Amino acid sequence: SLGSDRYVEVGSFLRFKYLTFNYDFDQKVVRSMMMSQLSLYLTLNNIVTFTKYTGVDPEIPQNMNPGDGLIGVCTDKNKTPRAQYFTLGVTVGF
Repeated sequence: SLGSDRYVEVGSFLRFKYLTFNYDFDQKVVRSMMMSQLSLYLTLNNIVTFTKYTGVDPEIPQNMNPGDGLIGVCTDKNKTPRAQYFTLGVTVGF
């Protein structure tokens, strides 16, 4: 078996994975509501990936399944991109 780089492409990328916004309410407002703390937060996950890679995700795991006959070779068999999701929360202290 002769090795070939025929189907190899550059997989460099820049990914913004997490971004969190946090807002703490003014202490005067918080105390008027009989609380000691009140804040809101929003966390965004897997926001955007910048790459010239033509596959779904440039960050593919190394395929180590001996049944495939590709020990130590990375192959992109992904069909769907990473999920993008967000978390919205409230922190309340009494």
